[in-house]
Amino acid sequence: MDRQREHVLGVLEGLSEEDLRRPVLPSGWSCLALLRHLTLDVERFRFPGLIAGEQDAAGQPAADAEAHWCVPEGTTIDEVFADYRAAIARADAVLAAAAPEQ
Repeated sequence: MDRQREHVLGVLEGLSEEDLRRPVLPSGWSCLALLRHLTLDVERFRFPGLIAGEQDAAGQPAADAEAHWCVPEGTTIDEVFADYRAAIARADAVLAAAAPEQ
């Protein structure tokens, strides 16, 4: 997983702000929206949400597919990247704690 995460970051960190925010599909999907999706639906939902049973503020596993493909207005690129890195760190901690002892 680390290699795939590094690959995603390596590709996206080389893009300009314009390229990160530019919609590349008719749905409005952008590279920055992809990173938000990976943050919320993969790193946060699948690992802390499903493995550790953590919930969002509403008491539900954190998953809202529609909202997770949108970057909220006013959110900076640095915030999206930092959020992704923080979600990776939390997911890694959850996985390490869930690993069976050998």
